[in-house]
Amino acid sequence: MVGGVIVSQNLFMAITADCTYGGIEHQQIFDVINQTIGLCEDKTKTEWNHLINPFHWVKVGFILILRLPVNLIGLAGFNIEKFEEQFWESFSI
Repeated sequence: MVGGVIVSQNLFMAITADCTYGGIEHQQIFDVINQTIGLCEDKTKTEWNHLINPFHWVKVGFILILRLPVNLIGLAGFNIEKFEEQFWESFSI
């Protein structure tokens, strides 16, 4: 047994500096890197589909138009959260 403080280790930090007692297996590091590459490829594919999909742009434009008054109020220096609370309270029964 080895005494001392239990230190949690981040796998990405373990690549550059491993400060644990037993170390981390190289295969586990490779697996995490491969998972990261796969997630990045999935995110790239999703964002590319958003880029070429006209319905996504319509949705983004619609949300932009709806949020424009709230954004202008925020730029004027007012508290947006307080404004939204009062706005939604006026619709509650």
